[in-house]
Amino acid sequence: MFTDISKSKVLRTLILGCATVLLLVATFTFGVVIGERKADHFSRWSDRYDRSLRPSRKSFERRRAWQFPFPSLPDTHAAFGRILSVADHELTVQQNDREEKNILVTSSTVIRIGRESGTQDDLRTDAHVAIFGGPNDQGQIEARLIRIFPSR
Repeated sequence: MFTDISKSKVLRTLILGCATVLLLVATFTFGVVIGERKADHFSRWSDRYDRSLRPSRKSFERRRAWQFPFPSLPDTHAAFGRILSVADHELTVQQNDREEKNILVTSSTVIRIGRESGTQDDLRTDAHVAIFGGPNDQGQIEARLIRIFPSR
């Protein structure tokens, strides 16, 4: 009787169907786990990207040791530092090397506080920011993205 059941077409189809469903569930679960790991990694990275993108002191020392032709990068269109002053649509940011940059805030500037959206009212003196943008004719940076970091 056992041999009759194992030769049954219905049983084979049922076993094959169960194996297929099990394989699909395992594949989906694997994809969810990988997706969660990626999201967690990039979430943690975005919380500290100001430290990730800022050149380290060692990289500057290496440049000097190799006599790199550009000890500082004056044409970069970014600023990392502390807001010194806020006036209308203009910020003055002091970077860690004590250089000050003038930043224009336009209506199209995206302002973020952590992962939340912000407004120009959130731009306050002594706030730490990362600003990315492009140059204008007056030598100022027109900000496209301003990220405000929480106080430490």
